[in-house]
Amino acid sequence: MPVDKNLIEAFRNGDHEAFGYIVSQSLEPCLRLAMRFLERSEDAEDLVQDCFIRVWEKRRYVKSAESFIPWVRKIIVNRCYDFLRREQTRAKYRDENRESELYKSADSEAPDLELRLAESEETLRIITSMLSPKQRIVFILSEIEELSVKEIKDITGMTSNSIKSNCYHARKRAREIFELLDKR
Repeated sequence: MPVDKNLIEAFRNGDHEAFGYIVSQSLEPCLRLAMRFLERSEDAEDLVQDCFIRVWEKRRYVKSAESFIPWVRKIIVNRCYDFLRREQTRAKYRDENRESELYKSADSEAPDLELRLAESEETLRIITSMLSPKQRIVFILSEIEELSVKEIKDITGMTSNSIKSNCYHARKRAREIFELLDKR
């Protein structure tokens, strides 16, 4: 979604109304992007709100209308990555327990679990939540957002080789998790 260059110029000069309009136009895609990384909608909403505060504070760094959306996307992805790294210890513990819970619940509530896992969005959420933060970022940007390696490189600052490696390992891990879920 390109943003009008006059609107961007007004925003860069501190026009609150222009900023409000930009936020209203870009809020939904930004929330969707954050939700792909984070499990709780409240976390995604808080993170996007913080990102828009940062966008306002750094408005003078917007170079052009064409660069605005990629710039905002980069802020969101970086904030999501920071959030995921902070939560990594808790997530790792949760992930280890989640795998054992899947085994237990598959035995006790097989029909209920099959219905839940039949929904591809839920399955994808489970799979991505079990990836490391770097793998999750690269996997979502590459496989779900369908961005190129160059675009991912611009957003994350990772090298092309690191992106390709993390994507390979994320796909491999996703396949393993999917097979585990599929057996149930």
